[in-house]
Amino acid sequence: MTAARDKSVKELMLSPLTGAARKMMGSVVSTALLLAGVALSLRPLWKAQRRGALFLLASAAASYLLYVVFYIPFYENEHKFIFTVAMCLAVFPAIALERIWREWPRAGAVAAVAFVGLLVFGAYGDWVYRDWPTTWLGSRSSPDSRPGPNELPLNTDSFFLQLNERDQRYGICNAVRNLTPAMSVLLVDDGAIYYPGLTERSLYVLPGNRIYPGVNLNVETLDADVSGYGHQILETRRGILADFFESRDTSTRENALRSIQELKRPIAVIADGAHPDLLNWLKSNNDAKQLYSEDAQSLWLIQ
Repeated sequence: MTAARDKSVKELMLSPLTGAARKMMGSVVSTALLLAGVALSLRPLWKAQRRGALFLLASAAASYLLYVVFYIPFYENEHKFIFTVAMCLAVFPAIALERIWREWPRAGAVAAVAFVGLLVFGAYGDWVYRDWPTTWLGSRSSPDSRPGPNELPLNTDSFFLQLNERDQRYGICNAVRNLTPAMSVLLVDDGAIYYPGLTERSLYVLPGNRIYPGVNLNVETLDADVSGYGHQILETRRGILADFFESRDTSTRENALRSIQELKRPIAVIADGAHPDLLNWLKSNNDAKQLYSEDAQSLWLIQ
C-alpha cells in the first residue's frame, strides 16, 4: 500500500523566524498561569528541592525550545510539546496555591484560589460555549462550516466506531469489519462516509476529494501530502477504480482488477444497484465470493 509514496515533503522542518516568534509568544500566553506558579514558588523550592526544581525547569525549557524551533507540516503537531511543558510545570502552581493558603490571610487566600479556579474553568467553559458543537449546547458554528461529528448517525456504545442502526450503511460497514480479512483492501465508489474509520479496512483510494467530520484536512491533502503518496498516484488509482466500477467492457474491468491485485492483498468490494454490469460480472466471476447482501448493497471478497 505504501510502495509508491512520494518523499518530496519533509516530515520535520525548522520554523521560519516569524513563525518561531509567533509560537514563542503563544507558548508564553498559553502557559502564563503555570509560569506565575513558578514565580511564586521557585524561591523556597530552590532552597529545599533545588535538584528537582532544576530538572523540571530544564525539561520545560527543552519542550519550549522544541515547540518553537521545529515545524511539522500540515498538522503543526509540534504544539503537543506544550503538553510536556504543562506536565513539568504543573507542580509549581500547586505548591504556590498551597503556600498562599497557608501564609495569606484567609479572605485573601480564598479570593486568590477562587480567582485561579474561575480563570481556568471560565476559559474552558467559554471555549466550549463558542466552539464545541455538542447536542446539549447546540452547534454555534457558522452555516457554511464543516459538519460536526455529532451530525453523523453514530453508535459509540461498542469498542468499534459504528453507524447507528437507522443508517442503511450500518449493516454493510459491520459486514466489512466482521467478514473480511484484516488485511483486505476495500473498493467503494461512494465517498459519502469515511469507510476506513467505520470498517477498520484500508481503502484502495477514496473516490474523490472532500472533508470528513472530525478530520481537519481534506482527503487530497491527507493522502497526497501528509501520507506522502503524491497527487499522481491518487489520480492513477482513481482511474483504475473508475474502470473497475463503471466500465462496461469486461477486459477493462479485469485489467483494473489485476492492477489492484498487484498489492497482493484480499480485495473487498461494496457493490450496489448503481452498477448492474459490475454486479453481473461479480456473480459470474469464480474468484468473487458474496459475503453479505441487504438493502440493495452487497459485499464481495476476491482472494
